[in-house]
Amino acid sequence: MRFRETGFGFDSTAGVLATTGGTNDIYGTVRIQGAGSTIVVAGESTAVFHDPVTNSGGVIEVFPGSSAVYLQGLTTTGSGSALSVHLADPDEDPDFGSVEVGGIAALDGTLQVQLAAGFVPTNGDTFQLLTAAGGITGSLSLASAPPLSTGLQWNLDINATTVVLSVVSTGDYNGNGIVDAADYVVWRKTLNQTGPGLAADGNGNGVVDVADYDFWRSRFGSVVGSGLGSSAPVPEPATVTLLMIGAAFALRRRVDELLGPGNFRLQGAAPKSAPPPHAAYGRRRAMARS
Repeated sequence: MRFRETGFGFDSTAGVLATTGGTNDIYGTVRIQGAGSTIVVAGESTAVFHDPVTNSGGVIEVFPGSSAVYLQGLTTTGSGSALSVHLADPDEDPDFGSVEVGGIAALDGTLQVQLAAGFVPTNGDTFQLLTAAGGITGSLSLASAPPLSTGLQWNLDINATTVVLSVVSTGDYNGNGIVDAADYVVWRKTLNQTGPGLAADGNGNGVVDVADYDFWRSRFGSVVGSGLGSSAPVPEPATVTLLMIGAAFALRRRVDELLGPGNFRLQGAAPKSAPPPHAAYGRRRAMARS
């Protein structure tokens, strides 16, 4: 496909430039503007742009198994610009769409994430979405992404030449929104278990081990979604046990305060092996007489 060589060969405010199969060479400068203007790369196709491309408020959408190649650089400007990627299982084919930039990738706007039908991301999944041989300037914000399983979150890493999206653990193994002593309990009860999707597999290596304790420990006190910066002293395992015992006594005292005069406490029957109260009373009377 060849557009005119002067000015913007393809300059759209509401149109769609799409490839749906094979390798497609596109010549001429391209600019998309406005939310209704889109570049779509689908059908496991490859779109090769031989001249500069500018996204100014539009959407570049890349589907699984497809690649958008920008030989002369890519520029995205304005908060309305978006890169939309469709993710599939990285261990299957096709896996996920990618963007390759031969020159500089000047980024702005948002990253939008969608999942292929039936794909459920797990801890450790990694997607290299964009590479730029000439380097990356600017950044993207993760505007929308599907929710993940309990204790997992998306991590967007933009460095000098790549944009990588991955699934990481938060250290919140029980999913209550904070990395606390209760997560240690989950880790302790599943220690040495192996397999995919384990809640306390913090580093995603398929086994709950000491490294996952260290992972939880380094994040202790963090509120999920707050940047995972440690905000409380980190306890050792023995300290965690003491914290749990202390919490139990504190709960008992609180119950005693609530159940003052005129209230009722329900308590289970004494174990069968315990002597009845009257037996102990009888022994005390016999000892007194002697």
